[in-house]
Amino acid sequence: MGLTSRDLLVLQEEIDGLRQLDTASDVEFAALDEVEGPKPRSKKLSREIDDVKDKVLEGRARLEDEVASIMAERSRIQAERDALFEPAVRGTSRISTKESRQSGGYAVIGMNATGQTGVGIPFSPVEVAQIKASGR
Repeated sequence: MGLTSRDLLVLQEEIDGLRQLDTASDVEFAALDEVEGPKPRSKKLSREIDDVKDKVLEGRARLEDEVASIMAERSRIQAERDALFEPAVRGTSRISTKESRQSGGYAVIGMNATGQTGVGIPFSPVEVAQIKASGR
């Protein structure tokens, strides 16, 4: 059984068609590589972005914890300070209120243990004793 010239022509056309399919297949695979090639890099970058976001959230949580701790410490220190200064403030307030009523005005100034003030007005030893006595 031999092949006729017509059979050879059909066979040649099939071979050419297969070559075109092979070329088209190569082009298709190249196009798929271009489309899917960036996916691993994209996934890697996405993971890196997620890692950075997680680190930022962790840092923010630590910062918020530190701020809360600092605010609690500040409140505790303020309460201690208020407890320490309250007797002196009460006594100074009574004396300065009495004196300001006598002079017709109001004045509040700080004073150290010796009666000296930061504004150059010293309290007398009697006034210092009155302030100290009123805080007890």
